[in-house]
Amino acid sequence: MQTEQNTKPEKGKGPAWFVAPEEHRPRLAVVSGFFASLSRRDTATALEAGRHLANAQEVLPGKSFGKWVKQECGLTTRQAWNYTVCVRMYTAEQQERLIELAVKPTVMATLATAEAEKIVVLLDRMEAGERFTVGKLKNEIRGEAPVKSPANPGGAAGLLRAAQAKFRAETEAFNKIVRIVLKAVEKIAADIDKGKSVPKTRLADAVERHCQKAGALLSSVVEPVQAVATTPAEWEQVRRIISRLGDSPRWPSKGEFPAWVTEQVLPALRFVVHGTPTAAAETEADVAGSDGEGEGETLGDDALDALSTVVEAAPSRRLHLVAPPSLVPGDAVELVIADEATID
Repeated sequence: MQTEQNTKPEKGKGPAWFVAPEEHRPRLAVVSGFFASLSRRDTATALEAGRHLANAQEVLPGKSFGKWVKQECGLTTRQAWNYTVCVRMYTAEQQERLIELAVKPTVMATLATAEAEKIVVLLDRMEAGERFTVGKLKNEIRGEAPVKSPANPGGAAGLLRAAQAKFRAETEAFNKIVRIVLKAVEKIAADIDKGKSVPKTRLADAVERHCQKAGALLSSVVEPVQAVATTPAEWEQVRRIISRLGDSPRWPSKGEFPAWVTEQVLPALRFVVHGTPTAAAETEADVAGSDGEGEGETLGDDALDALSTVVEAAPSRRLHLVAPPSLVPGDAVELVIADEATID
């Protein structure tokens, strides 16, 4: 029988053979076995490898982990760290998103070195379709040298910079909110698919306030100001649905509510978050009419009378919605009646 002593290389003929404590060998054997059978190098496998190595690291502190991982898994300490940092730095939700995006393990390990807030921003940009190499990602994480403001921030170039900054900030905020809303809607849709009765108040509590802000952000980003501009049909459908989600009294009746959630709301949110194609032709009006309707009812007579009074009193005027100066929850939207002569 071969003893533990004679399994070690002779002195001076190579590195010392590391022998793990006996009580931890079964646990470590699972880890080394995983790497021995490893054949794929995709995102999900890299994260699984990180979990295995983190498990080994718990019982092999300090340099003993580096010796063992090189000997049993064929990895350098740095390579092992690249795996474990992904498990430590990413939340469970972020790991799911990385798998869905099929991010390369090297890119994923580089992204994990960023601050938590930066990870959120960069992951949003990946989901928006931006591609990152390891080099580009490192530059983003280190941060470019701040660009000095020009002496004259005006002109077309200054306006463009201001518009781009606003667009970036509002798009990032919108995407973050919609991911939260999608998660809540997916849970409710799953219960509906199981035949469970889901009260509208449950959805309202989860998403209504979020969608009020998301609706304002999306309108600011995609809604045209000039009549000659148009919003793509898919995004107009999304805008209508999110706007309606932010106003629960306008939701469909109890009988139509489940189908609205699963056939209209869920596909629209998945289109925003994952880019999943949706039938743009099937608009909000197909289910419950225009944004002005309530639960299957038309606009009341009193409201129509009030509206006609305003129109008759100012026949040469038009109604315009003026966006608030900032998109903070609770901001009002001002209704302005402008003279026809003052409108270009």
